Amino acid sequence: TPPEQHFANTAVRVSAAIFDSYVARDWQRFESLFAAGFRYLDRRRIAQLELEREQYLVFARGLDAAGAPDGRREVLATRGEHLALHRFSLKFAGTGDVGPSEIEYMTVVETEADGACVAFVRFDAAVSDGNQP
Repeated sequence: TPPEQHFANTAVRVSAAIFDSYVARDWQRFESLFAAGFRYLDRRRIAQLELEREQYLVFARGLDAAGAPDGRREVLATRGEHLALHRFSLKFAGTGDVGPSEIEYMTVVETEADGACVAFVRFDAAVSDGNQP
């Protein structure tokens, strides 16, 4: 059984739809997957952001300046029907003034009973042992 099927729950399915619509730049579908009360909490060392739904949608679309991404998503764990932990890796080819870049992170995804995404909590993919900057 593929790992994604082993961990299948609402949060995994919604996260897959969000990821696929983001990579495809299907903004209408992407935006429809987030609940009105959605919260984005970015705990990565480079970010430290807290955004509400509309702010997050502007933020996500703003990455379009880096070009269409190529990426992968790996489900690491689930809890119940509405929580999932993923590892994401995105590569951007770059366009214009924005050069190529690659980013890897982990995200906890939470969904409502109706399947809408209510929260992303994003973390650095590599956990520091405290001895690294």
